[in-house]
Amino acid sequence: MLLDYISRHEKNIQEVLRDVREQDQDVILKTWVQYAPWTETIQPPNRLTDPGPDLDSVVQQVFELDNHLIRFYNTMIHQSGVGEPVKAFFRQLIRLEEKEKIQVAEAARQIKEL
Repeated sequence: MLLDYISRHEKNIQEVLRDVREQDQDVILKTWVQYAPWTETIQPPNRLTDPGPDLDSVVQQVFELDNHLIRFYNTMIHQSGVGEPVKAFFRQLIRLEEKEKIQVAEAARQIKEL
């Protein structure tokens, strides 16, 4: 389930990036943000290697990471000087993370029913 999540997540991010208009790509790539994303998104090494003995622990870890990413994306949207193409890009990433949370919860429910 975790590998499916990571694979799906990467594919969805590629789709978001592919959908960005060409003229907006340059604006997004050149936007300076004064925020260290690793302070919100990184997990302690023991959390990444030892998610716990059960499915709920793995799902909780995935949700925590998604929530950290959503907070980071929201911070980017609300920074001063960030243009609309950049804000739209981060809004799209937030929608992606919210969708991922629903898919992970559904996959976990299906596994538990087995």
